[in-house]
Amino acid sequence: MVATFRRGMRVHVTSLQREGTLGERQQNGEWTVIVGMLTVRCREVLLRVLPQVVAKKGKVLKTSRQHQRARPLRCSSKGYSTLDLHGLRVEEALERIESFISTAIVEQRRGVEIVHGLGTGRLQQALHSYLTQCNVVARFHLEVTNPGKTWVHFF
Repeated sequence: MVATFRRGMRVHVTSLQREGTLGERQQNGEWTVIVGMLTVRCREVLLRVLPQVVAKKGKVLKTSRQHQRARPLRCSSKGYSTLDLHGLRVEEALERIESFISTAIVEQRRGVEIVHGLGTGRLQQALHSYLTQCNVVARFHLEVTNPGKTWVHFF
């Protein structure tokens, strides 16, 4: 049976082992899924529709929690991926960073390395400001031998 996805449906994201709510369908066939405070992009094959208990008037009472299992969010076999921001403006860079981090979370990466370069420091400052507010980031730091690179570690 093929699942029909609709905006607002509760789904299980298999790669994260978490429940979320479907957002918008993207042009490339992916969906945005809101998982807690994080918005990620997922392919349909990674999504499972959750059964819902419905009252007589059609109102959803409760979503099944059977899919949530005690399992670490990160897989130790996955390493770090790299994003190079050289030549980008701050606004462009922040959009790419957000998408890159979402993808890394879905791929169960332990973290990422972001190459921002030295330049005027505006890009590094904007990146660190964003990472401070990002709830999936456990910690981040500049590389000791190359201050134009920031390492980001996830929970």
